[in-house]
Amino acid sequence: SSLLEPLEKIFDAAPKPQKGSTFPLTSVVESDIILWQDYDHDDQTVKFTDLLALFVGESVGIRRPGQNNIKVRNVAPCFYSGRAMIRSQLRDSVARDSYNSMMDERFTIFEFFHPLPMTMRQADWPQCAKCCADLILSGSEPAEVGAALGSTVANTSPSSVSLQTPDLVAQLSQLANLFSTGLLTVDEFAAAKRRLFGQQ
Repeated sequence: SSLLEPLEKIFDAAPKPQKGSTFPLTSVVESDIILWQDYDHDDQTVKFTDLLALFVGESVGIRRPGQNNIKVRNVAPCFYSGRAMIRSQLRDSVARDSYNSMMDERFTIFEFFHPLPMTMRQADWPQCAKCCADLILSGSEPAEVGAALGSTVANTSPSSVSLQTPDLVAQLSQLANLFSTGLLTVDEFAAAKRRLFGQQ
């Protein structure tokens, strides 16, 4: 999880849905990225097929408090970490395997098998922007970063983000520092990020 935490300093990140939430995907609507740390899929909170549609980039109806559903076609890159990959809970094994295969196609999976020794573990593990960037860039071609991480980064997705220069991570880090020290307003920070990604 500590590898992904620097993303929260750069982007407006949608957190994982609270278990049992009535509005589990509301925060996704206006966020820059989806960042679900230690995610444990619960079909009672978000249906597997709804998540699949969201990650594929299909239109999804998202519930909001006191308002009608809003139709959203997700373009936000998604990163998640967890003890296991997102899995369908259908009883039909053929359908379950088919859905799981479709979900897996949305992600590049990084699996870690060697836990940190107890002597090295600490609650306030320092964030490392370079480690985060290296992990993300290792999951795609040099000129592209994919959109979904399942401990991971996705390499094929409608919501993939093209990076124009290898200096992008450094530029984003500089912007984040300016924003955190109060030298950029929220609007200025958002506009600068859009310019870096070639958006209007």
